[in-house]
Amino acid sequence: MDVILLHKINVAMQAAGQSSPYEERAAIVLGVITVVLALAIFASCRTFASLLHRVGLKNVTQNRAYKSFNKYHSFLWWFMGVTLVSHLTLAFIHTGLPQAGDSDAYIHWRILGLGLSGAVVAATVFLSCRISPRLLTLGKPGRLLKNMFYRPFFGLHSYFWWFFIGVVAAHFLFGYRHVGIWPMG
Repeated sequence: MDVILLHKINVAMQAAGQSSPYEERAAIVLGVITVVLALAIFASCRTFASLLHRVGLKNVTQNRAYKSFNKYHSFLWWFMGVTLVSHLTLAFIHTGLPQAGDSDAYIHWRILGLGLSGAVVAATVFLSCRISPRLLTLGKPGRLLKNMFYRPFFGLHSYFWWFFIGVVAAHFLFGYRHVGIWPMG
């Protein structure tokens, strides 16, 4: 029974890999939207404000423009989550499970692997974000922030951002190497 199910999944993945370039283009557009939203999240993050403070801009968090932009930080996360899942789904529909005979299997594995890694790191950044304790505890973050396991994780938030930026840059570079800016016919 398991062999039959695995065969059906393999056939479905092979059929998914034979998709049109429009799915690839839609995945690229969703990827660009996801990156723009990630940049907006980073710009509204206190990590970015701290970085600006280190380069000489004082009292960034007291700036009226920053405050008005920062209040949308949590909403940007939700929009990015939707576009990220959509991007990953369309990318996987386009490539399917890369097969050994596929000439693009090597690069598809790298693009998909880095994309999935980026999604995991994005989830790590989100879970270490200052809005997560309120969501995880339904508005009562005090106990979670005092937790001896969560507190050090929460303190690494800015480092997770740098790791996320590196993974996304590598994902973009492999994608660019594969299709350029826009895939042809």
